[in-house]
Amino acid sequence: MRELRVFELDEPGQAVSLRAACGQSVKVVEGRLWVTVEGYVTDFWLQPGEVFALPEGERVWLSGEGGPARFALAAVSEPLSLRRLASWLRVLAHRWGEWKTDAFGECPRLSVR
Repeated sequence: MRELRVFELDEPGQAVSLRAACGQSVKVVEGRLWVTVEGYVTDFWLQPGEVFALPEGERVWLSGEGGPARFALAAVSEPLSLRRLASWLRVLAHRWGEWKTDAFGECPRLSVR
């Protein structure tokens, strides 16, 4: 089964963040999307129609560049495996670290679960 949600970023430059789950991807529907992934050296700029597979368990920031942006967040469910269990443990460890300190201030977060 595949879950699909569409989001619209109406204020340019305002970022939203999410923790990427297993099998999630972003597809730009309208506008230009700026994607920043925690731990990656470079950022990604996506045009309408482009798809970006989100790295599982990583914190991702999304914002519209130069104007409003609309994107679809798709998730494909996978059966439980040792790899998926390890990613859940990694996510829990990341979240534990976030509870101790919030170095990124007031960045809104998307609830995608």
